[in-house]
Parts: sequence; structure tokens; C-alpha cells
Amino acid sequence: MNPNLLIHDAATFSLMRSEQSRGCKVTPVAMTVIALLVVAGCGSSQTPVSGNAQAVASSKTGQPGTARPDVDAKTRLREVFRRYQVSSYYEDDGEVVIHAPASRNGSSNRDSRSAETETAPLRVHLDQHELAVDAYTARIRVTVDASLSSAGSANTRENVDMTAWFEEPESSHFDAQVLKQQWESDAAGRLSLERVLRDEVLRSRLSAGLAGPPPQLEWLLADRPMEKLFEPDSQFQWLESKEIERELMHRIAVTSDRERFVFWIHPATSLIRRVELPVPLTIGAGQNGWSLTLEINAATFQPPRSGQRSQTIFEAEPRFAEKFVRQFVPIPPPPPSSLLGRRFDTDDLLNAKGVKDPSRLRAAQYIVIAIPPDDDTMLQRWLSAWMQTLPLLSSPAMGQVHLVTAPSDRKVIDALRQFPTPVVSVINPDEVSQLIRQLRLGDNAFALLSTPGRDGDPGRLLLTESETDISTIGNAIAVIRDSISGVDVPKKIRVDYDALIRDYEATLRANLISLR
Repeated sequence: MNPNLLIHDAATFSLMRSEQSRGCKVTPVAMTVIALLVVAGCGSSQTPVSGNAQAVASSKTGQPGTARPDVDAKTRLREVFRRYQVSSYYEDDGEVVIHAPASRNGSSNRDSRSAETETAPLRVHLDQHELAVDAYTARIRVTVDASLSSAGSANTRENVDMTAWFEEPESSHFDAQVLKQQWESDAAGRLSLERVLRDEVLRSRLSAGLAGPPPQLEWLLADRPMEKLFEPDSQFQWLESKEIERELMHRIAVTSDRERFVFWIHPATSLIRRVELPVPLTIGAGQNGWSLTLEINAATFQPPRSGQRSQTIFEAEPRFAEKFVRQFVPIPPPPPSSLLGRRFDTDDLLNAKGVKDPSRLRAAQYIVIAIPPDDDTMLQRWLSAWMQTLPLLSSPAMGQVHLVTAPSDRKVIDALRQFPTPVVSVINPDEVSQLIRQLRLGDNAFALLSTPGRDGDPGRLLLTESETDISTIGNAIAVIRDSISGVDVPKKIRVDYDALIRDYEATLRANLISLR
């Protein structure tokens, strides 16, 4: 499974845009992980939980310790989090799982999609001397050197060393950057969340995951784990117990700010084995039937016995040649299309059937050719994005713009023909198949072309985007404005991108560190 599919932002699941036409903004690729460390003095893994957590045998199953505690769900969940806070050892082999239901499409022109499940690692190891986290494509390793606080010494400080990198072949492992940070910490307490989240890129990439930062870290290390769930308006509810791997789990549902979480808790150990998470709103209208869960496999508070190894293996270091940095430097987006500035024959487009107003299309200064996505969930967002921006594209300030779409799905065609504007044409993709191939447009992509001008200036390709959302359509609007102002847009995009690369390389050099 591809963990990159578990990345999201306000508009898309995509790992990165294949085209960032304006070249004026550095967008971090994908995601990363932030980690904290519990150090010596935080309690033993054998610390008993409250008597409520040690339940008596269930009359239903006969399993010891499976009866529901005689406390309200809110109190019980706080007890569970407290169990994590006092632990000096913890390990799991967790993963985040997103499940998409099969699409039901009545059109004979488009295949229905079968149900899909994607997973990504979200696992944690913690003891008094180290923390290891594999989250999505990120790897975090933290070690503590307690030599500063040796026995009999008045020094209560510890050396902390943190290393972070990305297992991302598609981004050359984030250009082989490896974060190295060292600091001193109080031996008697936990490291602060603020200190570990100091790197801005590390922090933002961690938040990009659909499940966010590994919740296990917050349970183990935060002063008030998941405090937002305990707002006065939140509702806590005991649900019917259910099994995981033939073991009965207590379930607590929490509804907070319209979001619902369900915690599956082992009655005897207070280990959280599963969390049902709210599906992000970025999925849009297609979220019915989708599910997002954190499956916390092989979770334990018990360290391995002498001579035994941990069940979960964490790699100690990267498998590539590192560029050690004091802070992560965001990598530039992919380069602009090599086709920018080329002239394309649009005769087939101008003569295609389905053009709502042929004279208006022929008079247009700019033509946007948009290909709908082949995914029902993406389609709703695609339609919404164009619907929101069509009034601006239709305004006199934008010159004369015409949007041409080439869907093959009947319901997409019907939806597009409801757009209340004469600047949208729905045509058969077969009539413009050659042009679409020449522009290298795939599903959910679009291209912006200028038309031949009265002054003899040939029509040219000004922009291509491989993803369609509010942001990329905004790029098209900016390009049109520049073109109207007389800017040579393809040249400007290349110049801006070259400058972006130079800035990145200079910033990277300034942040490189030597470990020799």
C-alpha cells in the first residue's frame, strides 16, 4: 500500500502537485512525524491502574477482567490516558487504515470502482533511553544520554539527540535531508512538546497525515492528552463491547465539535487497541461509507524479557547518503511543463459538437480545457471548485475566458450542463482526443491556452495543472491576469522557477551541518 495516499491538505489527498505553475511558493512534500521522549523518573510500567480499570469477570464471556467499570465513560477515558502517562515502556506496531467503499456507477461508459483499503505505518517504541517513531513516510529516532546526571552528581540534566528523515523515494527521500538536533533536558521530567516541534517543516508535515501526529505520542507524553476531547460540550458514551482478535474490548465514543471518536480499550491492561477517527471533510460529499481507523497492533506496556527482542523492528538510520541539516528546508515543487509556450492547433476544439456558444468560443482570448476525475469522490470536489470560480472567470476583468470540458460519464455531462453560464462547453472527448494527448492531460488535469491574437501573436499553452482544486484554478486566474497585462507568462514561470531552485540550494547550504 502507498502511504502517500494518506496525506491530505485543504483540497487534495495528493502527495504533491506535479505542476506548480507560478513557481512562487515552496510547498512541503507529503508529511513527517514529530516525537517526544519520556525519560527516567516517569514511573514504572508496572504502575497499577485504578481499581475501576481492573474489572471483574464478564458474565457474558467468562473472560477475566472484561466487565465494564462502574464509572462514567469520561472518567474511564481519563484513567486510560493516565495509564499511558505513567508508563516508562511502551511499544506497538500501529498503522492508520483508510477504507473507501466501492463506487456505484450506473454509467456504461465508466467502470465502477471496487472497494479500496490503504494503510501507512503509525508505530511507536518508547523506553527510558530512546524513542522510535515510524509515521507515514517519516522516521524519528530520539536517544537520551544520562551521563550528565550520574549517581551522586548534583547535575540533573541529560543530553538528547534527535534524528529525523523521510523514506520517500519519490522525493529522493526529501532530497536526502536528515534533521539532526541536540539539546539538554531535565532528567526528572518529560521533554516539552514545544521543543520537539520547533522545526516548522517537521511540524507541518506531521499534521498533513490523515490521522495527524501519532496519537500514541500524545497519550504517552502530553500533560493533558487529547484535551480538546474533554471540552464541556463533548459527549461521552459507553458502547457495546466488541472483539479484536477474540479479545473483548470496551468501547467509548466521544463526540466533540461535530467529530466522533471511538476508542477500543483492553479492559485489563488499559491499552488502546483501535481508534475510529473522523473522516476528514476534504473527502467531501463522498465520505459516506469511508472509514479511517488507527489499528494499534501488538501494543504492550511490558518490556521484552532478558534475551528476547521486540516484536516491532525500527531501522536505526537512513539507507541513503545523508545531507545533515539543522532544520528541514522545504523542497521546491516539480518543474513546470516543458510544453509551456508551445502553439497548439485548436481547430478540432473550435469545431467540436456540444459547444454551447460557438461564436463566443471563437472570440475567447483564453480557453481552459479541463478533464474530470475518474473518481466519484474527487468529482464532487472538482465540480465544486469550478462552480465557485466560474463567476470570476466570467467577469469582464478576466477578458474572455471559455471553459471546455470533455467528460465521458453521462451524469458528469448532465451536471456540467447545469452550470448557469454560457462560457462552459461540454464536448465529446473523442473529438479532441489528439489535442488532449498532445497536452498530456490526464484525469483531473486542465490546461490554459491563449488563442491567436489580432496582432498576429500565436495562441500558446500558458499553464498545465495535474490536479484541479481552488488553489490550482487560482494559479490559472493569476496567469490570465499576467497575460492580460502583457507578461510573457511561460518565460516568467521558468524564470521564477529557476530563482526558486537557486533560493532552495542557497538555503540548504546554509543549513548543512558536519558531524565530523
